[in-house]
Amino acid sequence: MIDFRYHLVSLISVFLALAVGVILGAGPLKEAIGDQLTGQVSQLRSDKQELRDQLTANQVTLAGTEAMLVQSAPAIVRGTLAERRVAIISVGSRSATDTSAISGYIKQAGGDVVAQVTLTDEWTSAQAADSRQSYASSLAGYLPTAATTGTYDTTLAHALALSFSGYATAIGTEFSSEADLAREILTSSGLIAMAEKPTAHADAYIIVQAEPAAAVASSAAPDDGAALIARMTAVLDADTEAAVVAGNSAAADTVIAAVRADQELSAAVSTVSEIGGVVGQLNVPLALSGQIDGQVGAFDASGVQPSFPQGVQLKSPDRSALVALSGAGEGHDEAATGGSAS
Repeated sequence: MIDFRYHLVSLISVFLALAVGVILGAGPLKEAIGDQLTGQVSQLRSDKQELRDQLTANQVTLAGTEAMLVQSAPAIVRGTLAERRVAIISVGSRSATDTSAISGYIKQAGGDVVAQVTLTDEWTSAQAADSRQSYASSLAGYLPTAATTGTYDTTLAHALALSFSGYATAIGTEFSSEADLAREILTSSGLIAMAEKPTAHADAYIIVQAEPAAAVASSAAPDDGAALIARMTAVLDADTEAAVVAGNSAAADTVIAAVRADQELSAAVSTVSEIGGVVGQLNVPLALSGQIDGQVGAFDASGVQPSFPQGVQLKSPDRSALVALSGAGEGHDEAATGGSAS
């Protein structure tokens, strides 16, 4: 049994240790500890200022690089979208600045933005699935037979291509009646929204995904919204010259991620991330140009392995195949005269 003397000795030892610590801290060790702490604080301040200076220098360098790229853009992209008419399809609320910049580079590349469309939440909403199926049935009569053999969402994607790319004759300037009717149905149903009517037929498409990505992930299993829109992009690519997906992020639940995660889609559709910066914005018309020429890739301006599209000097487009998007003709005869363009 431990007696009182043991407790007394223990208490005396504790107080002696405290006394020695106080004496040393107030005496011989005071200056050493103080100097050491002062030195560490000074070093941390110096490191912090060095990092600030480095960040400032990097920002100045980046700003200069982007300014140089903006000035060089006409030479970089010139002729890569010769005479191409491009429709920009926004998924969710997209930055007007990004879209405007991309439109500017498309024009510098020799192309023209002929339509700006927004896919509404109804396009991917699980609650609107029955309505979409009903609209797809209505639109099937205006499409080639081959375009109505998949799911109803695939039929809607073909109808979207018809709405903005289908026209009456290979040399004409007017949309076909089927294209006008399909566009009216898609608009009145609330599936798409347009600030203005398209000015001409689209040869190719750029799908610009919204931030945050949750805006396109409102559909229930088994299809999330990003994957559904990724497959829609593949249909647009097959029905016209090309379709490219662009956005600021390639994180999970984005359309870019959905395309890249699918082996078949990633082999057919190019993707471009980081369009909030000049490099990413310039990559969009270059990627579209390359895809029209058969060069498909996943392009990121930064990361472990950044990659950049080369772009191609394209010849004038052959739009004769776009007539085949209108498959039913007058009276919507089920015997279509042509299939989807390859």
